[in-house]
Amino acid sequence: MQGEGSRFAIRFEGTKEALATLGDKRKAILDAMHESLVRSSLKIRGTVVSLIGQPGFPRYGTGRLSRGVRSFAERAPFGSRAVIGVESKVPYGRILELGGIQPGRTIRPVRKRALRWTGGMTRLGSVVALGFGATRKQAFAAPRSKKGRTAERADTHFARFVVQGPRYQRAIPYFGPGFEMEREGATADLKARLAAALKA
Repeated sequence: MQGEGSRFAIRFEGTKEALATLGDKRKAILDAMHESLVRSSLKIRGTVVSLIGQPGFPRYGTGRLSRGVRSFAERAPFGSRAVIGVESKVPYGRILELGGIQPGRTIRPVRKRALRWTGGMTRLGSVVALGFGATRKQAFAAPRSKKGRTAERADTHFARFVVQGPRYQRAIPYFGPGFEMEREGATADLKARLAAALKA
């Protein structure tokens, strides 16, 4: 397993030394390895995606994380390589796996004129006030005001935008567990394909 930038990837590779001893079986072995890695990478991707939204794993929100999980297998100079990772346009994919600092962001409505949520405001009083155009001083005073306290007790809240500052995200691994769930099956499939290629 290896993390690269905003992508967390799992790689499988053959070795030059092992392939040098294959002789005329080399092509059959390389083909069998590639076919196995194509199958295994797709299975691992499916398992990783299925974990998103399950208890103990990253929550399913917009579906962007699930859609961002990609897998591909390609032929390498001495074997094949399969990579399962999250697209760079979903940078929090790696942060969820390994933990780290989530950058600040501004949440704006996509299809409506305002954001709407139900439940307690917790620490959102100030940013909601900012969303409605208050000054920063007024915004941070809002939760302590009578209006702010009343708003905190209300069930439904609206805002034009909500600002979230940088925050630490604890690790919620989903690539690692997905890989471990498929490790035994992937190993067995590779061994079976290699054995069949050697007998052919």
